[in-house]
Amino acid sequence: MKRKTILSLLALVVLTVFSCSNQSKKGQGDKLAPVKNIKLISLEVLTDTAEGRFYHPNFSNDGQRIFFTSLNYKGIWYYSFPSRIVTQLSDANGIGFKFAIGKPGEKIYYRIKVRSGYKRKVNYSLVEQDVNTKKITILVSSKDRISPPVIIDKNTLLYFKKGKMHLIDLTTKTEKPGDETTDLILSLDNKLVKVKQGKITGIENPNPGNILFAAKSPVNEDLAYEVKGKGLFIKNSNGKTIQIKDGLQPAWSPDGRMIAYVKEKSDGMKITESKIFIAALPSLKEFNLLASKNISASNPAWSPNGTKLVFNSDEGEIISASLDIQ
Repeated sequence: MKRKTILSLLALVVLTVFSCSNQSKKGQGDKLAPVKNIKLISLEVLTDTAEGRFYHPNFSNDGQRIFFTSLNYKGIWYYSFPSRIVTQLSDANGIGFKFAIGKPGEKIYYRIKVRSGYKRKVNYSLVEQDVNTKKITILVSSKDRISPPVIIDKNTLLYFKKGKMHLIDLTTKTEKPGDETTDLILSLDNKLVKVKQGKITGIENPNPGNILFAAKSPVNEDLAYEVKGKGLFIKNSNGKTIQIKDGLQPAWSPDGRMIAYVKEKSDGMKITESKIFIAALPSLKEFNLLASKNISASNPAWSPNGTKLVFNSDEGEIISASLDIQ
């Protein structure tokens, strides 16, 4: 998807949730040796442009499916590795914007906006859709604007309405108190905000400007975030901040040793090239994943085991890259 299209939609609420508890996984993160080299083993194009132009891919938690949307976030599809088939779940407008994938990957969650009446007023709903049966269950309906959903654990969905955080128990499909959550850091309305017991307690804006994409390391308190017009920043748990100039769309590897991102080139009028890079931490040694390939790509996401990276080409192909990490 072209960068201009993405930026125009980022004026909407951007909501990404991060757990603030330091839950370093045994055998991961700083307990593993730093990455010395990354080699591209192979590329596999998973979708055909004859089926559609697809963007924003993400793996299911079990690694068996990749979910994605199309131009302007219309509809949601998935690619199944066992069957090697692309299946459409819905063609509704706008539902692909920040949709959430349940664990292990049998259900998805998204926001629907419907205009009705002669004044074309917008009504919002958050829905759950079963991937296997395609059954849709409405979780929330509101005349007030609500944020896209975020899964914060196996049984809990989070969303915002009128500046207040709400939680839904996905087992009972009912709301539960906000104080049941751990402390969180959220990217909300292009700012990093702190939430404690369901209430916003402060704003953390490490760099002036709008934060477009943000991601917390899965193994420690390090934060990676993109500031509009300034590139990618990484803030570690000691408070030190480093910049990856021109970096966009950060995505941490599951073991926290690497971060994938995008770098673009422009002729001053339009984007002429977009490449996927991976930086090893803490050295920030940079690897151009597509250096030898005539492919412009964006929106990288890691497989759960960290051996694959999925992304979309500018032409709308979903591509999986197998990696040799040394």
